[in-house]
Amino acid sequence: MLTERLKVRKAMNLVDEELQKVGVEILSRTYKQERWLVYRCKKYGREFTVHVFNKLSAMHNGDRLDTGVDERVYEELIKAPDDYVVFSDYTNKQVYGAKVRDLVVSAQRPDPKAWVASSNTWIVRFWVDQMKPLSELFGLNASTLADMVKESIRTHNQEDALLHPIRIGVYHPSEIGYCMRKQYYAYVVGGAGFDDETLVIFEIGNAVHEMISNMLGVPAEEREVEISLQVGDGVELRGRADIIMVRNGETHIIELKSTSHDYAVPKPEHVVQLQIYLEALHVQHGILLYINKTNGKVFGFDIYYDRAKVAEIKKRVLTLHNYIINKTLPPAEGKSKQVWEECRYCPYKDRCDRDERMV
Repeated sequence: MLTERLKVRKAMNLVDEELQKVGVEILSRTYKQERWLVYRCKKYGREFTVHVFNKLSAMHNGDRLDTGVDERVYEELIKAPDDYVVFSDYTNKQVYGAKVRDLVVSAQRPDPKAWVASSNTWIVRFWVDQMKPLSELFGLNASTLADMVKESIRTHNQEDALLHPIRIGVYHPSEIGYCMRKQYYAYVVGGAGFDDETLVIFEIGNAVHEMISNMLGVPAEEREVEISLQVGDGVELRGRADIIMVRNGETHIIELKSTSHDYAVPKPEHVVQLQIYLEALHVQHGILLYINKTNGKVFGFDIYYDRAKVAEIKKRVLTLHNYIINKTLPPAEGKSKQVWEECRYCPYKDRCDRDERMV
């Protein structure tokens, strides 16, 4: 008769065999508890985490089959909704699983029958028939492909963030015209990233920019040109101009903006950004070129160097810098603007609302 420890080992071996059958490479294994392992895996060029549980056998609950985890384990799992959970049913020689976010949906919350006196805890149960065999869970399907796209975009965004880290004293032309409090939070609070949907929108914008650059025949050396502008002692504006087009001995800076709106006039924040580039590169003329992704319209605005405007921008940068180094909360400019979307999509909205109530 198999000992308990040997049953656990065989159950885990069953998981390894099933993962290998579906082409999942196991990079590492970490024990959380005797019957709970965390695997780091790889397939289709992407890495992901799999939480493996040895249940020995599933339980019959009326006319349905279920399994479960300690509620304290459940609370830890739901912090990572994109991870996978796999259960090894050794008695029936079956392995099945789901994304954590799907388990959250199918979970049956604790009831008196799920109370386990020996561990002084509740068990959160999941319906086995709502889970999937590993061949389906880790196969190339619509869900997997969507996850691959999102993960690729997240990785690209993280790599870009490493190349352009946030550092007090270095500010971004593309942000300086927007709400000063939002920028303050980014430097002082940090930690707020963009959700997957916003990152996808950014990537679509980048693809549109690449398409326009190709159509205009812009050579590589005229694209994404790094610029730097000293504003004061230890204070700098640093960014990338989309296109520096040199034609017939004249230099023009072109800033491309993909949008879902039509503009009768250019957005003030975009004008601020372009004025910084004109000042930094000593160029007199720029163009804001808008591409509306929803209706296909393309329209542009000529922007000419404005010395007085640049002076205002530099003053604004120094004001922001002083707020940041003194850790003094600046006004919530986004709340006073007519264009309310700036607050709606701000990653610091909840924090700002709390601080606003205390002001």
